[in-house]
Amino acid sequence: MAYDYAESKKDPLSHDIREMFFPEAGDRLMGIWLKLVKSKVLMGCIQCVNSARESSHRPHQKRGN
Repeated sequence: MAYDYAESKKDPLSHDIREMFFPEAGDRLMGIWLKLVKSKVLMGCIQCVNSARESSHRPHQKRGN
């Protein structure tokens, strides 16, 4: 329960969602799932920023001759 209590202090909404859908037995699984989702979202944001930086630093190609 120490893990659950610590998580509830950091993110009360996800704690409430966990309690609603995964009482007791699924608590640890839901915590792991939330961490995975948060990391995937963060990695997606980082990739978007990196691709935007790359496209802004590329020299524009001249068309024509």
